[in-house]
Amino acid sequence: MTVRRRVVKGLLVVCCILILSGCWDRREIEERTSVVALAVDKHEQGIQVTIQVPIPIKIVGSGGGGGGDGGQGAVQLFTSSGQDLTDAFKNVQKQLNNELDLGQMQLVVISEALARDGLEDITDALQRMHQVRRRLWPVVVEGKAEKALVVGPQLEQIPAFYLIDMLQNDVKQKRLFDFNLGAFLSNLMDEAENPILNLYRVTDQTIDWNGLALFRGDRMVGQLGEAESWTLVQIRDGRPGFRESFPCPDGEKEELTFEPRHAKRTVAFSEQPFKLRVHIHMEGVIVEETCGTDLSKEKNREAVERELKQVFERRADRTIRNIQQSNTDVTKLGTHIRAYHPAVWHHIDWQEKFPTTDVDVTYTVRITGTGAKFR
Repeated sequence: MTVRRRVVKGLLVVCCILILSGCWDRREIEERTSVVALAVDKHEQGIQVTIQVPIPIKIVGSGGGGGGDGGQGAVQLFTSSGQDLTDAFKNVQKQLNNELDLGQMQLVVISEALARDGLEDITDALQRMHQVRRRLWPVVVEGKAEKALVVGPQLEQIPAFYLIDMLQNDVKQKRLFDFNLGAFLSNLMDEAENPILNLYRVTDQTIDWNGLALFRGDRMVGQLGEAESWTLVQIRDGRPGFRESFPCPDGEKEELTFEPRHAKRTVAFSEQPFKLRVHIHMEGVIVEETCGTDLSKEKNREAVERELKQVFERRADRTIRNIQQSNTDVTKLGTHIRAYHPAVWHHIDWQEKFPTTDVDVTYTVRITGTGAKFR
């Protein structure tokens, strides 16, 4: 009896293995149309989508035996429209010989006009599509989003990777925020913090970073220019930002270029009066100066540091006013109050309180290197 039971159990195990093994619904990679980038624009029917699809035989290392092409020669664009994102994808599918695959998509380009109307329908559809990665990069472009996928820089075989590499490099160098789709969706549900996205300007030949798009909920309500965006980088996360040129302390036309290397943010809050004080300690080097000032002398360095401090503080004041006028907190100051002063947080409506809150930003600037001169 025991032997028979063992045989029966063994047969059942074998049957289960035969039934459960294998990928019965698999689809080979050659049978998929892989999308690397998506552009979304407004359209009279609702929205227009443009997808960028690599052509495997045109790419170096694909086994085609040739040297491969770069730019637009290595990809193909497909465009269609619909009432919503799902409907537009359905219409794109009609143009393809294989099933649409969004698992490799790394970039979503959104037109400014669509962003200002609101992205609720777009974000809802993207988070329901199980193939879509939360680590992909959503960005906003001035004008038509489709144009960002048409520009073909020759530095990358697949044009979308040029913009992706640009984003990743700036994040690695601590000049920009690591703001991906997952972070955007998380901020949509955060009472203390609103989303931001990188803003780009597209020309016939290039794609230029042009600052940050400010959101209140899923709707774009304002933007910051390049210099103000780097100030927000410092206020929000204590990142150093990027090198900048400033007038010489003596008021001459010549300039000096300061490159921040390290930054540290501290925040202090007082309830009576209701005020937030942000202090940024900045350290950096002078990478170029045409002032003729001898920076090896301590009093000259201190004069430059005082000038930089004043410039940074004036710009921080303008940045905070701009953000408050847009009625959206992208500074993480609400997050600070919620984390360190929960009793206060529970008694205020931060979205209503933030635009009128007194925010004072001060800087300490220290020059740690002035470069070398050959005489």
